[in-house]
Amino acid sequence: MDQQEIISLLNRAATGSITDAEQRVLADGLRDADEPSFRSLTEQYEGIVLQHGVPGEPDALLYERIRDRIAVIEEDVRPVRIPWRSYAAAAAILLLMFAGGAYWYFKQQATTLIADSPYEMNVAPGGDKAVLTLADGTQITLDSARTGALAQQSGIHVMKLDSGQLAYQGISAQGSVLQYNTLTIPRGGQFQLTLPDGTKVWLNSVSSLRYPVAFSGKERVVELQGQAYFEIAQHPGQPFRVKVGDMEALVLGTHFDIMAYDDEHTINTTLVEGALQVKQGQATQLLRPGQQAVRDNATGKLSVRKADIEKATAWKSGFFEFDDAGLPAIVRQLSRWYDVEIVDETNGKTGLFWGRISKNLPLSSVLKLLASNGVQFRIEGRKVTLFQGEK
Repeated sequence: MDQQEIISLLNRAATGSITDAEQRVLADGLRDADEPSFRSLTEQYEGIVLQHGVPGEPDALLYERIRDRIAVIEEDVRPVRIPWRSYAAAAAILLLMFAGGAYWYFKQQATTLIADSPYEMNVAPGGDKAVLTLADGTQITLDSARTGALAQQSGIHVMKLDSGQLAYQGISAQGSVLQYNTLTIPRGGQFQLTLPDGTKVWLNSVSSLRYPVAFSGKERVVELQGQAYFEIAQHPGQPFRVKVGDMEALVLGTHFDIMAYDDEHTINTTLVEGALQVKQGQATQLLRPGQQAVRDNATGKLSVRKADIEKATAWKSGFFEFDDAGLPAIVRQLSRWYDVEIVDETNGKTGLFWGRISKNLPLSSVLKLLASNGVQFRIEGRKVTLFQGEK
């Protein structure tokens, strides 16, 4: 199918006159288009949407085809570390994320007059930031610390690697007292570390992990606040436990994510691979890969459901992913990552959102995505006010 045929179908889609059969033809055409053609088509479709508006109910297959194509481009971009801020602005890729019957799409110009006010500023996205608190209370700001050895505790060397990650090397001195470190991630930060046993941990914004500088006992125990992704090093006979308040996860060797923010309604434990036992009081749930344990913070009830692994771990890959998310849930994530105060004055009239957004975009670009779906905004310093506008 040539580009002109695809553009003709895109026009019909934008006016709502496309048939089901034509939508599937269009989906296949977008799927098979090479990258330069796909980029060109998405740029042209932006103009079509602005001219005609958007259809009421998108075709699911069309959405999947477009998301698959965007995923391919994202994979092409990440290995060479092209900044997403420059990439998104240059390519003007249409996200085509459907929310409440409307498309979400990224544009270079704002659709809201408020965004052009004197208060607009680009709040930069977060980055690798963390503070390490040693056993004696000494604090080390890791994002500005030099590469190499940072400290020594009970024969264990605390190292900042060339990659910027934190690692522990050496063997604990025999008979030494068990010492604990705490890694704290501020608002607007994230960080990766390798624990003394070889376990890899990715920590999200506003999170902390307390752990011993050496795992010398019968089990390995760490304490988490916030969100982290774990890849557990296998040590038969020495189980790994993650404590989150009065809940804990027992691990034998697995990859999983725990989201346990104080301002969220649930604690979600998502199993990617391996085996994981989640315990809440007397209730115990054994998870299989692809399952998620959900602890209701209001009732303390523990339940299990099918997991959306891509959504649960998107933050680790550098994305926000929303699936029928209300604006308050989006606001909480944006506030943590961009380290801003966000005041929601929409009174719950914005409906649900569905989309995938790079965390490397400046805040104004993310807000313009919301603006395209009827949420206007005003930026004053590091305070952002959201209010209902016209779609």
